[in-house]
Amino acid sequence: MGNCHSAILDLDQSIILTTGFEQKKIRYCNRGLVHKKFGEIKLACYDWKKAGQYGKKYLLKVIRHLLLPAPSFVMAEMFFFLIL
Repeated sequence: MGNCHSAILDLDQSIILTTGFEQKKIRYCNRGLVHKKFGEIKLACYDWKKAGQYGKKYLLKVIRHLLLPAPSFVMAEMFFFLIL
């Protein structure tokens, strides 16, 4: 769990320091992936929704990648939450 916390702190700092929309979007997506990996689905959705504010094209690519291996109800629910 320590690595998760460290990764989140690094991404938090990176998001604060990043000024470009393209890079900020990627960092929010990455932080969402870390949250998802550790079962923090609501936090992951928040970050992905935030990333979508900077452009949905990259975000949809990430979501599609997450849904491809094994679509699940949780992933589908996250997708619909994000597009509303």
